[in-house]
Amino acid sequence: REQRMEAMREARQQTEALVTKLRKEVTRLENGEGEAQRTIREQAQEIQILQVNNKAMTVRIEDLLEAKHKPKGASQEEESGKDDGTEKKEAIGKEKDTVEEIDLGQKEDSEGYNS
Repeated sequence: REQRMEAMREARQQTEALVTKLRKEVTRLENGEGEAQRTIREQAQEIQILQVNNKAMTVRIEDLLEAKHKPKGASQEEESGKDDGTEKKEAIGKEKDTVEEIDLGQKEDSEGYNS
């Protein structure tokens, strides 16, 4: 009878230890998942910023190539009729504003997520 009671106590202690260990593991995994989601959001934001910067550099390169290939003797009257890339630059500026709005929205989301 005493052996039985001792065996039951040992089984209970082992079960409690296992439950404690599993709870700690669940907590660790939940924290890791939150960090992973935060990292994914940050990387997505960086990608968007890099894409906008890439478009801006493409416009700049195109403008430089156009300027390089223009005839040296072109009159200002001919040049004034041509597009100077202003529309492209305005579009790039709008995209940058959009990225900044996304950035602010994600910061608010992540701050809310941590609460």
